Amino acid sequence: MLFVLNWLFTFSVLYVLRDRERELRSQSVQLGRTIDNQLCNLSSTMAAAVSPHYYEGTEKLLEVWFTSSSNDERCDLRNIKREKWDTLLKLVQADIVSMMKDEDMDAYVLSESSMFVTKNRFILKTCGTTTLLLAVKDLVQMVKEECGFDKVV
Repeated sequence: MLFVLNWLFTFSVLYVLRDRERELRSQSVQLGRTIDNQLCNLSSTMAAAVSPHYYEGTEKLLEVWFTSSSNDERCDLRNIKREKWDTLLKLVQADIVSMMKDEDMDAYVLSESSMFVTKNRFILKTCGTTTLLLAVKDLVQMVKEECGFDKVV
C-alpha cells in the first residue's frame, strides 16, 4: 500500500514540479555562488554538528539548483549513473525502490519517499530518520565531477 501511495505521490509531484521549474526558470535571477566556497563550507559545518543520535525531524526537503560558468554539454544531472545515486543515498539512509523518467525529469521512489532530478535541479524529499545534511558535500562533489556544474543558483 505504501509503495502505491509513493508512486501516486511521485507522479503527481513530477508534473507539478516540472511546471514550477519552467515558471521559476523564467523568473529566476542568477545568484550563482561557487559550490566549493559556499555550499561545501556550509554543509561541512552542519554535518560536523550531527551526532549518530541526531534526529532531523519527520519531513525533510533538500533542493539544489546548479549552473555552470561554461557551456559544457555534459551539464545535465540526468546523466549521472544509477550507481552514483545509490552511493549518495546510502549516506542519507535511503534506497531507490523504482525509477521513472520523461523528457524533463527523472523521478525516483525511495525507501523513505522521493527524489527528483532535472537537467540542473536535485530534489530529495524524505521522511523518517534520513539524514539529508550528510549528503550535501558528496552531492556537490559528484555533480561537479560528473556534470561540470560549478555554481549553485
